[in-house]
Amino acid sequence: MNMLRIWGGGQYEPDYFYDLCDELGILLWHDFMFACMSYPSDRPFLDNVRTEITQQIRRLSHHASIALWCGDNEVIGLARLVRGNQGRA
Repeated sequence: MNMLRIWGGGQYEPDYFYDLCDELGILLWHDFMFACMSYPSDRPFLDNVRTEITQQIRRLSHHASIALWCGDNEVIGLARLVRGNQGRA
């Protein structure tokens, strides 16, 4: 199996990249563009996230090359680390 990862700290690639992956049989692990930091959880930010994800899935969901979508890169691990360090001096 051939698989590439679209890293959450990178960018959404142009359409021709996904077309080429489809043609060559390359599968993609596709992160959404959230990486390595704590993000706000207020309503305006979450609305923006919903819009971004909806737009990208509509744009790319017809590509056979996308094997899976992943919500983030290391954000959950960062949250656990921060919670684990609370109260430590």
